[in-house]
Amino acid sequence: MAVATLTPQQSLTERIRILIISQAIMISLIGIAAWFLVEIPQERASVFLGLGLVASITAALYFLRKSRYISQLVVLNFLLMVGVIVLTDARGAELSGLTWTLYLIWPTLTMLVLRNLKAVMIVSVVTLTALITFPLLEIYGVIAIPLILPQATLLLKLIILVVVFLILTSMMIVIGLADQRSQKVFAEHTAVITNQQTALAQANQSLQTGNSQLQALAQRQENLLNQIQLLEAPIIRLSHNAILLPITGMLDQQRISHIHDAILQQIYQLRAQHLILDMTGALLPDASVLPAFGDLLAAIKLLGCEVRVTGMTSEIVQQLVFTDIDLGIFGKTGQLEQLIQEVLAPASKRK
Repeated sequence: MAVATLTPQQSLTERIRILIISQAIMISLIGIAAWFLVEIPQERASVFLGLGLVASITAALYFLRKSRYISQLVVLNFLLMVGVIVLTDARGAELSGLTWTLYLIWPTLTMLVLRNLKAVMIVSVVTLTALITFPLLEIYGVIAIPLILPQATLLLKLIILVVVFLILTSMMIVIGLADQRSQKVFAEHTAVITNQQTALAQANQSLQTGNSQLQALAQRQENLLNQIQLLEAPIIRLSHNAILLPITGMLDQQRISHIHDAILQQIYQLRAQHLILDMTGALLPDASVLPAFGDLLAAIKLLGCEVRVTGMTSEIVQQLVFTDIDLGIFGKTGQLEQLIQEVLAPASKRK
């Protein structure tokens, strides 16, 4: 069973959906923790203000997840999260606990979602700058907060955090490069498939055109065959019950078969009682066709039609004499004008 392949845009939308769910869970957990752990009302208010801003961005991410500007909105979401974490870090000089754990989570999530080298570098630089700057300012007293741990311990923790983040950044760069290669391969495959589909559509169009031409040719051939068959047995109606069949050309087995079908059908449809068979221009290839010709005359008589033959050459007569065909099936013979006058004469005179 074929597995559907997501396009790069669809894959990005799916990752953003996971980011939105993760961020909503994080906001809820931070809000619950701030409500129970932060005792100073002003600090609690600043935390919830920041969470409100993040919730607004999260909602915007959901509604604009298919927008062309969604990548920029993800970066803005990250910057806001970093700002909220830094500004609400009442114990930043401790460099431990939930705050700085979250600080490392959001850059990682952002880079995993975007998987773009440019975005990874922006997120990395901003994160690394904030990660180094604010703790150092707190450790060295530029930002006046009480130090819970000695400076050396805090510096060691800061170095560990920086190293961990650099490792994460390196992994994100590798993932970004791999994703770029995947997108390039996907684009190449898409181009190949598009070209193949175009070629297939052109081939189908050519095939349809060829089929139409073949159908038209087949129709012309069928019409031509019908005309040929009509020419092979050109029935001439002399009266309401008399017909004339002039036969010209080579009278082989195939042509006798065509004449057989055509003349019997016409005799039946026209209710013909008299048939004049004019063989003035007929040629026999050899005596082997005479039995088939005799069968034709016998079938005509079985339909109640009287046969009169004219125009037989001396060669045909000689071949008939030396065969076992009953010459009586040829009916009356004579000149064409005489036979036409006989079949057109009233019945009383004909007798």
